[in-house]
Amino acid sequence: MDPSYNNINPWLPLLRQSFVFSGVVSFFFIHGLFVGAPTVFIPQLRKEYNSTEFINLSMESWLSSTVFYSSLPWAVIIPLFAHTYGRKKTEILLCIDAILSSVILYFSETPIHIIISQIIIGVQPPAHLTISLMVLTEFSPRYRGLFMTFKSATTYWGIWMSNAIGTYFHWKNIALVSFVCSVYTLTTLLWPESPYWLASKGRFSDCETSHRWLKGTDEKSEEELKILISYQKQRLNRHSKLSNADKLNNGVKAIGNQAFYKPLLTATLTICLYQVCETKDRTILEVEQYFDESDITVAEDEVTLKQVN
Repeated sequence: MDPSYNNINPWLPLLRQSFVFSGVVSFFFIHGLFVGAPTVFIPQLRKEYNSTEFINLSMESWLSSTVFYSSLPWAVIIPLFAHTYGRKKTEILLCIDAILSSVILYFSETPIHIIISQIIIGVQPPAHLTISLMVLTEFSPRYRGLFMTFKSATTYWGIWMSNAIGTYFHWKNIALVSFVCSVYTLTTLLWPESPYWLASKGRFSDCETSHRWLKGTDEKSEEELKILISYQKQRLNRHSKLSNADKLNNGVKAIGNQAFYKPLLTATLTICLYQVCETKDRTILEVEQYFDESDITVAEDEVTLKQVN
């Protein structure tokens, strides 16, 4: 071990992990901004053009759901890209994606322009469930729970911020906030590569450097590093003796193993529940539309709703 690592301040690993985390969590916040944006820009655009036909029901539906539909192919592409090129390069790709989407959203003049920006930002949702979680799981166990909890709330803070901006200001200010956050994510360029990914590629010297930069050199961290390198050496040794057919056969067996599909089913149910809870935005849009088509009068003890003919 490099003697210079012996002089590391005990608080430095926490600061470094917080620095990496701030970049990761910015992506979740940006995602929240885009998810919450349709709630406010649809009513504002209709008001600006003084017409509900400018954004009809069909277009309204597309504006509210394009982000998630466009994310489907990326659920396969992102993990494969991260496996081949590493976590850091994948996160840099997300930075470029977020900046481009924010710029297009800001200069959008028609619903089609907005949909294009949402198609591009569709890379983010599957990235949160794959690459971003991969990065977070490499933090020290003592801090990981705090970071994961904070991460879970950040998307909803983005939705809240988007709604707050749209309530008091022009909706394009959402794109400005998103752009600022996107520029901050370029701090990814200063990250080290994932220690786990480096070890999986047989780059053990780089793995040691990255691991010690991120987690320090205390006894637990060094033991974790030792186990990681030992495991990857054994794995690489086994794989070097297998033919491609054997590797494919092992992959099929792994998919059929309970240890694989039970956690997968549990995760799928959790994600489905998460998506059900996220229908909040769709509900708000429908309520606003219903109110626009209705005449509401409020008395002290009752609310009378008169449908407009």
